[in-house]
Amino acid sequence: MALYFNATLRRARREAGIALAASENGGLWTDPTVSLEFTRILQTVSNPNELFGGFNLSIPISGRLEIEKARLGLEHATALADVARLEWSTRMELRRTWTQWTALRRQLDAVLQFSGFVSGVVAVVDAMATTGEVARIEARLFRLEQMSASVEVQRLEAQRRQAELSIMRLLGLPPSFIARLEPSDLSPGSTAALDPDSEAVQRRILDSSPSLLVAKAEYEVAELRLKEEVARQLPDLQVSPNYGTQNAERQFLLGLAIPLPILNGNRQAIAEAFAAREAARVDIELELETAIAAVAFRHSELRAASMQREIFARDLVPLAELQYSEAREVARLGEVNTLALLEGLKRRKEAQTGLIAAQRDEAIAAIGIEEVVGAPAGQVAGGTR
Repeated sequence: MALYFNATLRRARREAGIALAASENGGLWTDPTVSLEFTRILQTVSNPNELFGGFNLSIPISGRLEIEKARLGLEHATALADVARLEWSTRMELRRTWTQWTALRRQLDAVLQFSGFVSGVVAVVDAMATTGEVARIEARLFRLEQMSASVEVQRLEAQRRQAELSIMRLLGLPPSFIARLEPSDLSPGSTAALDPDSEAVQRRILDSSPSLLVAKAEYEVAELRLKEEVARQLPDLQVSPNYGTQNAERQFLLGLAIPLPILNGNRQAIAEAFAAREAARVDIELELETAIAAVAFRHSELRAASMQREIFARDLVPLAELQYSEAREVARLGEVNTLALLEGLKRRKEAQTGLIAAQRDEAIAAIGIEEVVGAPAGQVAGGTR
């Protein structure tokens, strides 16, 4: 839905149509001109009127029109490559936003569960405080925690709604559109296994990185533009056949003209095209270096998030669950330790939300790697075709 309804992509495709129109109608000969000359001799002669008709045609002999046609075709291909880059970027942004929305929804569920537990305990602890079984200062901690949980619920609910609106925008749907979104998987996927220092990853960046593909296409356009400007050194041949009457006699004239490229020689345009080609070459190097650095940076984020997730899943969450279970069991047996019970509830909630945050960061880092390296070979990046 995002590939076909996203407003930015729709506009990019229409703009690519400009390059297509230029490609289909470029590289044509200059239109010929027709001239008509009338002369009247003021002196007294037998036939004072002279009339000549001419036809002027520019014949390209440098081959620049063929180069121009090829360049315009490459400019259209570059526009399509840029559309594909935007499509891929939109897909990755949608995955990122959906991942954030999923994490917010799961964190919201965890906080709501925590708030429900605290609310259930508040009434009991207040009653115990009335009978003097617990100090009121300890009972008040539960009510404070209940109010803090309510504030956190409101905050997460607002962030979840904002993420939903962002998803609707990326999908090209109005904010009022009613849709039931399903949480996605927070696993990092196969991209997490990529080694940023491996030759295979660098080869994949060279072959499929959307930004690098655009830079390569722009270099090819700059190369053809330089060839085109060099070809302009050899100007077009001007052919001018004329036919008319002079002194009552019919005459045919043929004019041939060609400029001599000895003073100008299109030197300025050639120098500018050469500099533009060199700049395009540096752009390729810059895009490659940026992509390799970005993959290494995202991979570092991925490893950090993976280590945090493993600690949460292996140690913190089970330990928090054990602490909470033992506190409830002690309370069930009649010995209520309010501070231990409250602390167990808080640690359990923090461990659950922390695990979700680590899973979210890990998935987003993997999406960032995939955004840089591009789609695997054989996978179409969008609907550009």
